[in-house]
Amino acid sequence: MFDYCNYRIPLTKFLIDVLMFHEVHLSQMNPFGLAKKVCQFELSCLGLGSDQDMDVFRAFYRLNRTGDWYTFEVRNKNATCFSWITSSLKDWKDCFFLVDDRCIPPRWLGG
Repeated sequence: MFDYCNYRIPLTKFLIDVLMFHEVHLSQMNPFGLAKKVCQFELSCLGLGSDQDMDVFRAFYRLNRTGDWYTFEVRNKNATCFSWITSSLKDWKDCFFLVDDRCIPPRWLGG
């Protein structure tokens, strides 16, 4: 499941900081919550050339327990970190964008 969400070991420092702050283990997290919230936040910060900041992340998201899993949910529906998140990849060609490889850490490139 985590392979599907593109999480690899070693984990990013920011993800480890998020998990330690909330005192949860990676195995307790819903992988889709990690991919749609933490990973998107990290990549957006990299793309914008800014540091990943725990206080900024927490301004947008809070930890929520759903059954046996933990996930991150939007803290305030009126203040969103992303204005558009797809729930389907149907018609993806109408909405795609390019990511400059300079915003992707070399260890993520696998080369």
